[in-house]
Amino acid sequence: MQVTFGIDVSKSTSTVCELIGESKNELTITNNRPGFIQLLHELTAFSKHPQIIFEATGVYSRTLQSFLEDYGYDYVILNPLKAKKEMDMGLRHNKTDKTDAYHLALIQRLYHHPINQLQSQTYKQLNALSRFYDQLTTDLVM
Repeated sequence: MQVTFGIDVSKSTSTVCELIGESKNELTITNNRPGFIQLLHELTAFSKHPQIIFEATGVYSRTLQSFLEDYGYDYVILNPLKAKKEMDMGLRHNKTDKTDAYHLALIQRLYHHPINQLQSQTYKQLNALSRFYDQLTTDLVM
């Protein structure tokens, strides 16, 4: 049985849609340790790791990403423009967090996006330093 978790990440909460075969279960978690522990309990209910998909929402999705990496879960992280395009191709009629989570799970079932490749710590540090350098340059120009 195929299990897919679609997660719509917002600022302080995330809407999770579990697609288990043809049935679905929806819940809302907080984007902090207690909420992620609740998500972990949902994930560990399945003997085989479920597929997990969510949109890249900048700083909001990074905490979820770190949590999944810490616990060894593979995930698909979609560019928001790509997700919108795929949702608009017949899936989305009215936009809510619940429907977005559900449609993300459906997108994964339909398109089988490859799992995200983990970046090395060195790459993450260089990326952060590059953003910091860009900000300093912008500040100096102002």
